[in-house]
Amino acid sequence: NHALTDWGLMAEFAATTGLRQGEQRPLTWGDLDLDEGFVSITHSMEDEFYDTENTKSGRLTGEYKTREVELSDPLIAKLKEWYIYCGRPAQDTLVWSSRSGHFISSSRFREKMREVCNRLNLEQVHWHELRHFYAGDQLQRVAVKEVSYLLGHSSSTVTERVYGHWIKDEIGRKRRREAANNSTLYVAGGAL
Repeated sequence: NHALTDWGLMAEFAATTGLRQGEQRPLTWGDLDLDEGFVSITHSMEDEFYDTENTKSGRLTGEYKTREVELSDPLIAKLKEWYIYCGRPAQDTLVWSSRSGHFISSSRFREKMREVCNRLNLEQVHWHELRHFYAGDQLQRVAVKEVSYLLGHSSSTVTERVYGHWIKDEIGRKRRREAANNSTLYVAGGAL
């Protein structure tokens, strides 16, 4: 009964999906569609509180209550390998779990990041910075409104307030304008 945790894969997942730690911790295999290539975010956690009503600080409200974020092909391949390594678990099984099969505590994420930074002799970074990496990358390529949806922000105003320094980048502005003209992202039957 070993811990089913691959911290490298978890970090890659966070950096390529932009999920908050509290959204990543309660993910089950049923939340992942590895054939279609996306993750559904329908709930979150704060410390040890499991939020099935999506009310955590108003983060998952309104039209953003449930969202889907695309997975890259390399990440899908690694997740499929992880699924096999874990023994092809049931859909309601956590993707990553503690030794006892429960949620990984939020403090464990801080400990692991501190351990890795110390080992590599790097300035301390936090798990949430993987989300910022994702946001910065997406803001170079797609419209702000689409990034807002992918991050689960209540509005694009929130995204602009948090990531305004990236939004003002001229190259990113041109790419986002092109992406906005070609956007295919739809929510609740209507285009964003």
